[in-house]
Amino acid sequence: MFLILAGGASTVVIGRWMFGKWFNHVSLYGGIWSASLALFELKLINYYPLEPETWIVIIGAWLAFVFGSLMVVLARFALGSPLAAPLTGLSMETTGLEQRSMRTILWVLNVVSLFAALQHWYIVVKKFGSVENVVVFGNLVYSLRVAGEFPGMLPYFDSLALSASFLAGVYTASRKKIELVAMLPLAIIVILEIANMARSKIVMAAVLFIAGLFLNPRRSAPRVSRSPSWGFRGATGIIVSIALLIAGLEFIRGTRGSIESIPAATRSLEKLRGSSFITPSIYMYVTIPHGVLNQYLKQDIEHTSIGSNMLAPVYRLLSKLGFDTPVRTYQKFYNTPAAANTGSYLRELHADFGLAGVLVLPFAFGAAVTAIWYRTRMKGSYTRVVILGHMYLIVAMSLFVIATRGGDLLVSFVGSIIAARVLDNKQSRDQT
Repeated sequence: MFLILAGGASTVVIGRWMFGKWFNHVSLYGGIWSASLALFELKLINYYPLEPETWIVIIGAWLAFVFGSLMVVLARFALGSPLAAPLTGLSMETTGLEQRSMRTILWVLNVVSLFAALQHWYIVVKKFGSVENVVVFGNLVYSLRVAGEFPGMLPYFDSLALSASFLAGVYTASRKKIELVAMLPLAIIVILEIANMARSKIVMAAVLFIAGLFLNPRRSAPRVSRSPSWGFRGATGIIVSIALLIAGLEFIRGTRGSIESIPAATRSLEKLRGSSFITPSIYMYVTIPHGVLNQYLKQDIEHTSIGSNMLAPVYRLLSKLGFDTPVRTYQKFYNTPAAANTGSYLRELHADFGLAGVLVLPFAFGAAVTAIWYRTRMKGSYTRVVILGHMYLIVAMSLFVIATRGGDLLVSFVGSIIAARVLDNKQSRDQT
């Protein structure tokens, strides 16, 4: 336990040293993984002990990611560049025209994603008879959705709410206060996920909103005296927005009827049954990926095509075009002894590429995120901010899954890139 916390704290501090900010991908990785592993080692569920091979995979990928990031930092330092890249000054200012363009794009994304959310609700209510029945039978709604029993739901358009969530963070950073147009994407995500009795998009929306808020380099640019500053209203708005997402998560957990009686749970964990937010199921969700990874490596019975997890949307598209490239929507369950199927991104990298993939790809990804981080600081285009923000989403979700496995990230990325190109073109025209 001590070594885990010490390693996490060291990684967080190293990230702060490398990038001059606490919010960075190295610190994010270290914080998430060390916290989860420390909770796992509390043994509030009597998980099977992690095998030496599992520790090698976890620690090896962790170090590879850090060293990949460090390589770029040290290369810049060797070439005489400062560790924390300076902002480019006035070119980073967000103009009033850009803000109005962002507001317009946000409204468009809000309207489209709200339509998708309402269409999802229409399909679900049509099957269950009323909104009340959807809430009462939340667990059944979830089961039927997983089984594909809601034909007619519009695919993909709902994920544009994730694009809107990221742009809402960028817009809020430039305005230094939160407005209705920036809160709506988060509310739409909650409405959508209640209809689906799912929670993944709420977590993704929270990460994207925060990433847009802190990664937009224009928020720190020199501004004229009339520019708004963060104050009570701004801070309150951010707190309300995050509270909305947390309330949505808790509402779905309660209405879906998450099982709080967990196999092999200790008495200490059982005492949390019936509480809010910190419950046995929440503890299980944030710790069980390590147990699943452990059993996956130990049993060694899965064999997948090269890259089929990391590039699952591409494989599914090829399958629809007639190629023999099927990819399972939901992965195999393992008993830890509690049953689950999320084994972190390491399970999927190992299945796709073996042990070499677990080491090489985190190293390459760490280097790529760091390179984009510097480019974003020095040449703060909206396109680069979008790329960096979605890379941070991959880092944040790495504890559970490789985020590129689902189509949600891809749709969000494409929607955000289109919006970013419009804003970059607007900025270019304004400067000429």
